Amino acid sequence: MNIKELMKKVEAGDLESYVSLAECYWNGDGVKKSKTKAKELLDEGAQKGSGECAYRLGMLYEKGLTVEQNYETARSYFMLAARNHHPAGTYKLAYYYQYGYGIYKDQEEAKKYYQQAKALGYQE
Repeated sequence: MNIKELMKKVEAGDLESYVSLAECYWNGDGVKKSKTKAKELLDEGAQKGSGECAYRLGMLYEKGLTVEQNYETARSYFMLAARNHHPAGTYKLAYYYQYGYGIYKDQEEAKKYYQQAKALGYQE
C-alpha cells in the first residue's frame, strides 16, 4: 500500500493504518523520516482506541526512545492498551503492577492483568 492510501485510511479512522503510517515515518519509508510525526500518529491512534498504538507508545516511554524515559507515562499507555484488549500491553501493565513501575505494587492487580493477558492469547 502506498503512502497516499495509508494517509486516506488514517483520515477515515482506520486504526491499523495509524500503526503502518507511523512505521513509515519512523523509518523514512516513502516519507521524510520523522520520529516526532510517528509518535503523534501513535498518540492519535491510541486516543481513538488502538491498543497497538498505545502499546508502542508505552514501549517508547519505557525505553526512553525519542522521549524522556517515564514509567508513569508508559504505564498509562499500557493501561490504555489493556482497555483495548491488547495482549502484550495487558501483560506489560501486569508487570508494572507486580514490580511497582510507574504505579504502586499490587500483586492482586498484577495477577488479574496476567490472567487477562493470557486470555487474550499472550504467550511468554
